[in-house]
Amino acid sequence: MSIVTLPAKTWVNLYTAASITVGVQLFIRNQGVYDVTLSETEGGTPYALAARADAVNEVDDTGCWAFCQRKTELQVLEAGQ
Repeated sequence: MSIVTLPAKTWVNLYTAASITVGVQLFIRNQGVYDVTLSETEGGTPYALAARADAVNEVDDTGCWAFCQRKTELQVLEAGQ
């Protein structure tokens, strides 16, 4: 399990930040009180992850990026762990 800090207004590659191989399905928990935007590519088609909510990306995604207007934290781990 990794806790990934999202700096304000900065896209973060969750695979790189959590040291997980690209394409592995991720379980993502928004531990903060702010909504987060998730996308397969930096600045790509957005998916809103509400505060205190969970998400799982697709197997074999080529990336997983996160963005927040304010500094917050995500819990990121391989799905199924």
